[in-house]
Amino acid sequence: MNLKVKIVSSFSVLVALSLIVLSLVLGHYSSNKASQTLTDQISERLIGLRDAKKEQLNDYFQLIDDQIITLASSETLIEASADFIKEFHLFDNSKPDPTMLSKYYHDEFIDKYQQQNNKSIEVSPLFSLLDQPAIHFQNLYIAQNQYPLGSKNKLINATDDSGYTKLHQRYHEFLNQYLERFGYYDIFVADVNTGHVVYSVYKEIDFATSLLNGPFKDTGLAQAFNHAKTLKAGEIAFSDFQEYLPSYDAAAAFIATPIVKENNTIAVLIFQMPIDKINAITTYNQQWSSRGLGQSGETYLVGQNHKMRSLSRSLIEDKSNYLASIKQSGESAQTIVNIDRKNTSVGFQTINNESIKKALAGESGIMTVNDYRGIAVISAYTQLNFHGQTWALVNEIDESEAFTDIKTLVSNITLITLGTTSLMLFLSFLAALYLSNYIVTPIRKLSNFIRSTADTMDLSQRVDESLISKDEIGIVMNSFNQMLDTFDNTLLSVNKASEHLSNELQQLQLHFNDVISKTRTQTDLTIQISAAMEQMATTSEDVAFNAQQTSDASHGAVEEAEKGNQDVSRNLDASKRLSDAMESTSKQMEQLEEKTKSISTVLDVIRSIADQTNLLALNAAIEAARAGDQGRGFSVVADEVRTLAQRTQESTTEINQIIQTLQQGSESSMQAMKISHDLAAHTLTSAEDTGTSLQSINEQIHKIEAFNEQMATAATEQSAVARDVTKQVSDITNLANENDASIQAASESANLALNESNEVKQQIAKFKLSE
Repeated sequence: MNLKVKIVSSFSVLVALSLIVLSLVLGHYSSNKASQTLTDQISERLIGLRDAKKEQLNDYFQLIDDQIITLASSETLIEASADFIKEFHLFDNSKPDPTMLSKYYHDEFIDKYQQQNNKSIEVSPLFSLLDQPAIHFQNLYIAQNQYPLGSKNKLINATDDSGYTKLHQRYHEFLNQYLERFGYYDIFVADVNTGHVVYSVYKEIDFATSLLNGPFKDTGLAQAFNHAKTLKAGEIAFSDFQEYLPSYDAAAAFIATPIVKENNTIAVLIFQMPIDKINAITTYNQQWSSRGLGQSGETYLVGQNHKMRSLSRSLIEDKSNYLASIKQSGESAQTIVNIDRKNTSVGFQTINNESIKKALAGESGIMTVNDYRGIAVISAYTQLNFHGQTWALVNEIDESEAFTDIKTLVSNITLITLGTTSLMLFLSFLAALYLSNYIVTPIRKLSNFIRSTADTMDLSQRVDESLISKDEIGIVMNSFNQMLDTFDNTLLSVNKASEHLSNELQQLQLHFNDVISKTRTQTDLTIQISAAMEQMATTSEDVAFNAQQTSDASHGAVEEAEKGNQDVSRNLDASKRLSDAMESTSKQMEQLEEKTKSISTVLDVIRSIADQTNLLALNAAIEAARAGDQGRGFSVVADEVRTLAQRTQESTTEINQIIQTLQQGSESSMQAMKISHDLAAHTLTSAEDTGTSLQSINEQIHKIEAFNEQMATAATEQSAVARDVTKQVSDITNLANENDASIQAASESANLALNESNEVKQQIAKFKLSE
């Protein structure tokens, strides 16, 4: 496989792998990041919408609170309530005819109820619980009201001319406008003492009934009334949504507050909550898509009984599918009928999933659950509190729709990644072809040039400047030219150096031969010096031996002199008694004195010789330290030491003879002294002189002994030095032999180097150089 194919294949594979890995990584990362981003956006949007609706509902509930408190505290309503209560109880208590009212209950009300609930209801028990005021006022304002159901509020004046009717004519239009303006279902005023609903805007069958013992004493309306009458002015009671029979079992909620006159609660003002307003808030006025909830998103409320408190989007947009889905999810048939007939899910639809439970438990968050249709949704939940009642506020969107954009984005990212990768692979292949040609062409030219240089061994040629580019390959070509320059210059230098080296090696060979000759001469001389030093060492040992003998003889003379001294001492003692006899031996003592003088003279000579011997021994030591070419000096010193040694021997012999003569004379003197015992007194003086002389002789002999010992020591040291010099001369001889061998080896190496230098010159001659 040539370089071009390698570059193309390697570059293509490398780029392909890089692009594939990069595409996979970027695609995976982009998909995950996009998915996470969109998921976060969905979550943030759902939570944002949920929180916005919570705030909007709280604002609306606060508005209701403000409205009911404001209305209940207005002088107009307080006066109207007091008047309504008064006139309500002043009605014509003659037994009213219930026929028309009964017909209304059994005809119109039942028909409407059946339409709303798909079932009938027994109204007789309700009717039987109506008291006289209820029958009277319902007969006037409901049964005899010419306006149809749902429009009874249009009646201003009843058919009678009672004070109540006048009050109704006075206040009804104001309260009706108030209701229509703020969207309430109904407004009630109930007597706090009897519980009678003394006023109602819409005049349903709860009008004029007693909330304490009437047919609706157990409804949400009665609950709100009973709670509110125990409160102070400005406080509010609330009854949550539940089925309310007067409204044909539609879900109804009530908010109530006391009406206080002169610090006394006279009545309770009750609003029937406007579910349409709440639905308008939670359904975004049915503008879900434009509010960012797509095709399935919705917001709804759920009460503590897990019943819905607002409409379902599915019910509004696709009622049939909605009913089918809740049926499939297990909702009861009657509930489905109620929702179908009343066209509302408020108070009927049950939702009991995890997000609802968490919201009712006071938690806020977002999670994926199955909604009331059994479809997976992303649910953002929170809790909503209103006067002691807890609702769950939920904002949801189908998971499939929420992740549609994610799936589309991931699919688009995948397609874009694949397309981009394919395009980049194709472009990288083209780039690899171009790059391979760009790289390989100059490399081939350089390769051909190198092959030509190798074949011709011509170091004078160079790569043509026109072929050298400004990239790395051009740098290689320039470097190759520089390398050829270096080789050329180096071989020229080596050639010159080889010639110079050959000349120098030849001169070195001559010097080696001269050194070998001189080294051998030096070796011969050191051998001669070594022999002379050996002879000198032997002579020094003889001198040392003779000096030792002389020292021993001197030591014997010392001992004998000591004995003579002792004898003289004894003679001195005896001379006192033998003084007379000493005169006969005076001549002998004179002879002894003369001999003693002779001994002194000899001893002086010996002393002089000892001094000279000492000096010569010192000179011998100095000369030994200077051994070498001055070896002949050691011979002279040795001769002088030998002569002095002989003279020392002669003096020593002479001393011995004198001592022997002295001993003989002493013996004769002793005999004479014994004979001349009586004459000792006369020889006392001579004996003392003799003792003194002997003492002097003894001292001189001691000195001679010391000189002899010093001479023996010097001779011994001279012998040791001579031996050491001999050893050093021998070492010099050995070193000279080693130098001779080393020089011989160096000479042989020089011959080899000369041969190698000639070989290098022959090899260099094969190249064609620039010079």
